[in-house]
Amino acid sequence: HVAFSVFLWFLFFASNTLLNPLAMVIGAVFPDTDISRSPAGRLLPLWLIPGVRHRGVTHTCFALILTTLAVGYWFGNLAGLSWFFGYGSHLFADATTPMGVKFWTLRGVTKRRYR
Repeated sequence: HVAFSVFLWFLFFASNTLLNPLAMVIGAVFPDTDISRSPAGRLLPLWLIPGVRHRGVTHTCFALILTTLAVGYWFGNLAGLSWFFGYGSHLFADATTPMGVKFWTLRGVTKRRYR
């Protein structure tokens, strides 16, 4: 996910250096805080919260928007935009796998996965 995020940054934004690559990289690994074996999950163990499962709430558009607004508020709009692209690249990459992601669900409202 980090490599894909950095690739997107170089492809679209490196010449302008408008976006913060650090915020993109952190945003790209943040959704995997829901699994214990990921480096992000070891740093911020959201998987310890009851009901948080891999590719659950952290892999939804709700989480993408909520965390983007928080990062933008605390660190500025540019960091928020960078976070959005990093986090979004993670969701997009996971959507291309057979397991897919549930973009629009919060706690099992729908069983539809997007692939």
